Amino acid sequence: DEIDESYSTLLWKTVLHEDASEWTCLYDGLHRRCAFYRVNIMAFKFILVACALGLEPYNTCISVSDGSKNRITMLAFVRDSALLLCFVLAALVVWTRPIFLHKRRTLFLRILFLACAILSLFTMLRRGIEGDHFAWSIVYYALCGISLLLVPVYWITKKLQPSNAEYMWDFYDAGFSPSHHVAESIWRRTWDLVFFGDPAFKLRKGFEGRLAGEPPMLDPPPITVGERHFENRELYRVLGDRRYYDAMEEHRQLSHIEDDILLELFDLVGPDVAYYQDVKNKAGRVFYRMELVLFPLTAILTPDLATGKVKRRVLQGLSQLNDLLQINRSEAVTHAVELRMKLRALHEQTITYDYKLTLPVGIHVRNAEGRDEPKHVDVKFVFHKGTFYVKQQRTTPFVNDTNDTFNPSAGFEVVLELADGRGVDPNGVEHTHDRCLLSASDFELKPDFAVSGPIISLLDLNSEAIALLLPKTKKAASDWHSRESRSLRNRLDLLSYEFWMEVIQQPRISLRRFGDRVRQEGYGKVRDLVDHPAIVTLFDRMDYLREMPANAAWALFWIDIWNQNQSTRELTSQPAIFSPDYQCSLVWTPLAEEALRARLKSVYAFDEELYVKLYNLIEDVCSPPSTSREIKQLRARFTLNDKRA
Repeated sequence: DEIDESYSTLLWKTVLHEDASEWTCLYDGLHRRCAFYRVNIMAFKFILVACALGLEPYNTCISVSDGSKNRITMLAFVRDSALLLCFVLAALVVWTRPIFLHKRRTLFLRILFLACAILSLFTMLRRGIEGDHFAWSIVYYALCGISLLLVPVYWITKKLQPSNAEYMWDFYDAGFSPSHHVAESIWRRTWDLVFFGDPAFKLRKGFEGRLAGEPPMLDPPPITVGERHFENRELYRVLGDRRYYDAMEEHRQLSHIEDDILLELFDLVGPDVAYYQDVKNKAGRVFYRMELVLFPLTAILTPDLATGKVKRRVLQGLSQLNDLLQINRSEAVTHAVELRMKLRALHEQTITYDYKLTLPVGIHVRNAEGRDEPKHVDVKFVFHKGTFYVKQQRTTPFVNDTNDTFNPSAGFEVVLELADGRGVDPNGVEHTHDRCLLSASDFELKPDFAVSGPIISLLDLNSEAIALLLPKTKKAASDWHSRESRSLRNRLDLLSYEFWMEVIQQPRISLRRFGDRVRQEGYGKVRDLVDHPAIVTLFDRMDYLREMPANAAWALFWIDIWNQNQSTRELTSQPAIFSPDYQCSLVWTPLAEEALRARLKSVYAFDEELYVKLYNLIEDVCSPPSTSREIKQLRARFTLNDKRA
């Protein structure tokens, strides 16, 4: 907690430190090319700076054309001479040293610098002999145009890589990381194969999970170990290092310090959760439907339909979750939840309720002349029965084994539809009214569900029906809560969220440490992974790669051949020879050059360049250069190899 650096920074520094110590020999054999890798970036900067700052304004050109021998003119010639010298030197360096293994980009830079040097020479000669400033302006714009085209042309040529089997990762690239390729192509790939392919863990048939919402939730919820692994992988992809680590630490803190918080939150999941209406001032109380996201631990509150402009709430952190639990422990909320449950029990039931409503009714009254005249009079209608509804966002409720129902969706809109209204006008004529809708405001029902007079009257008049229906509603609600709570607990029992960061993201973990870590899992078959044949083989392969740099270079070379040529049918049709999943493949079977040629002769016709690159790479990592003279000799050898290829 006292460290100011972010987790991502610490993780990266750890990776660099461990990577340097783990692959020291391999890096020693490849480091000499790293300096040349950055020459292209230096070339870009040089040309752009030369065009922006090295060229003087137009007035200098005028002074030269007028033949004035002043100080400005002399500075202009000095500047032009220095610029010409820089271009000539850059052209010589690029021409004599092939910066890239890709010949097209090397040739492009050679021609570019040579053209710049020729243009600079032409400018000096034209201005010195004829005093012509027009030629200088032409060259100025030409150099600017070349500079602007340099970057897009370079990247276009970089994308024009060969598509045949000889294309591979540049092992001499300064950005090449052996540990990254081992983690991606061997370590994490093996875990995916185990969790997605083993019958004890595999995904459901037709499973197409996706993360949705904020915080992200997997839809549909995972019910197998493979699906939990898929959820961990997608969460890490969306959240990133920092957010995933923070969520893991918070989850671990809840699990070890506040053991009963998770259990209490599980019980609150559903449509009867109270929280502040004014969160800033912690005032008021309204009801929500709560969804619980386990990672990162988040309570998502969706308001009732009848609570006005109350917003959706997202609660994270121990302080907010503790406030939520504290509110729902109060006696007032307990009574309000009981009231909501009683009203749910009356849903779609014909109930008794006395209600009076005065409405204007048109009647005929006889006047003094004995004729009937239309007239509107107020008639008091009395209602006694109607159909009661609790409207929610979802119309299909949960049904348990005993056919009891409970609607767990958000919303709680009370509606009573009365249809038996009767009233008598002043003439003694009886009238009927078959539709009267009462809402929450007619029952004086507030968002906090405090008990009011009309609600008390409704409950008293229908006490027998409530006594009959309430146990069934509570039983259905209890069954639904048990199912949801069991589903949430199963996620934690199947595979922990910490497993991703402590195992999947740690390819350097030892077999002993892995055994200690995996025994902390709750699912028995996950604990047995320490003896799983695929995992035992995986650790054997990791030890093999660390045994000597030649092993790592050989394996990474053939893994890259396999990964980059998935569209080549001649290779993909023979996975036993080229796929890293097979123990008998070339990835795990180092061969001498003659034996390799004999094995591949009838399999696939590789170009001669592949064999040259492979065994030169093995030679480099086994005997790194120690002197500058040796580096020059190896450099010359590689130049010859490139030309010959």
